Amino acid sequence: ALRSSVHTVAGGALNWRVRPYATCDTADMTSSSVVAEYVFEGEGERVVVCAERAAKFPEETSNAKCDETGHVAWQAMPILCHFILSPAGQRLLKSARVLELGAGIGVPGLLAGRVCRELTLTDSNDTVVEQLRRNVELNRVDLPCASCAASAVHVLNVAWGAESFPPEHVLPRHSVDVVLGSDVVYSAASAHAFLQTARAVMARPGVIVLAYIPRWPSVDRALHDAICEQNLTAENVPLSAFLPAVGDLSPDKSPLPIGTCLLLLRINNGCYTLSGTSAFIQIRTPRSLGSEVLDGESSFIKLHLGPEHINDDLPESLCRAVLDSDTSSAISVELDATGPVSVTPLQAEALSRAFCASPLAGRMTQLRLKECWLGDQGWSRLALGLRECSQTLTLLSAEGDEIGLAAATVIARVLPDCLRLLFFCLSH
Repeated sequence: ALRSSVHTVAGGALNWRVRPYATCDTADMTSSSVVAEYVFEGEGERVVVCAERAAKFPEETSNAKCDETGHVAWQAMPILCHFILSPAGQRLLKSARVLELGAGIGVPGLLAGRVCRELTLTDSNDTVVEQLRRNVELNRVDLPCASCAASAVHVLNVAWGAESFPPEHVLPRHSVDVVLGSDVVYSAASAHAFLQTARAVMARPGVIVLAYIPRWPSVDRALHDAICEQNLTAENVPLSAFLPAVGDLSPDKSPLPIGTCLLLLRINNGCYTLSGTSAFIQIRTPRSLGSEVLDGESSFIKLHLGPEHINDDLPESLCRAVLDSDTSSAISVELDATGPVSVTPLQAEALSRAFCASPLAGRMTQLRLKECWLGDQGWSRLALGLRECSQTLTLLSAEGDEIGLAAATVIARVLPDCLRLLFFCLSH
């Protein structure tokens, strides 16, 4: 757990190594803790953040009542750090009032503290809060805001949720410009509580910068719904904009899952109206539209799509993807919308048109939909395309969708025409 690990990205690297806690006062340090140096290198610059952290996650003692996740670094932390160090991140944070919720060991906030006007680091665990205070001292020489005014850096115990918001004199409402969070949404309750608190503390025009790792579909949906309920608009910052090659960029060297994203959440300014469950939020990590030949045979092609590919140009994009294949090859389509994203009704309509056009018309034999959350509107708009390809389909699967009356009606009308269908599955 303590070995050095280097995570290489194009144009830079996150170099994480552990050193003894020898240069600082050890009075408040337990034998189970270490100081890690987080070294960010790229474009000829080198930035180092020192942070005390647990040598091992205290899994035995961490529970709902005593959340100890803040003692270690989690998978999304480097994503937020690299965004903070990017030109766009620096512009956003310069001279801003910044607050990090669920800061844990505080590395993103300590990076932000090098350019912002005022920094507040928070966590809801007393022990983690004390650890945060020690980490501020470890990095104080690199915090310009701290050198200008002792009152410019704050460390607070802040629980999330409307009922737990601290008193006005402790943390005034609408008092910060930027709210940071990385890997802080891990349950349905945390999605709502985090955004309630962030929304309450954020000034207008402010922004919530959230690095998110999808782990459970129910949490993805809860975050999606919480964004809508808090009247926020969501902008995805493509990881390629500041991480040209993601690879295994995480403290434990695990691959980043599909749907990993860096979101900028702002208060809806009335430019457009969100309906009901607000299926019109479109947030997605862009990726290349890919195709592969299955089982080494040129007679079967599998196309991998994300919501970011679905627009009026989809048929043309699909033609390019299968350009070198046999024109008689059967095509399998997989649309994976994993993450806090839904396929919008307009996208469903564009997808339906693609089913009726080359290269899918008459060739699509398999359709897999994953976490698309089409809803009644989406299924209704998909109906024409489904009917068009019904006679060639051998497999139809929709995983993790909600099937209401309108959706069930569409599917029921299509199924009798699917004379070749061998596998049919709807799972919520």
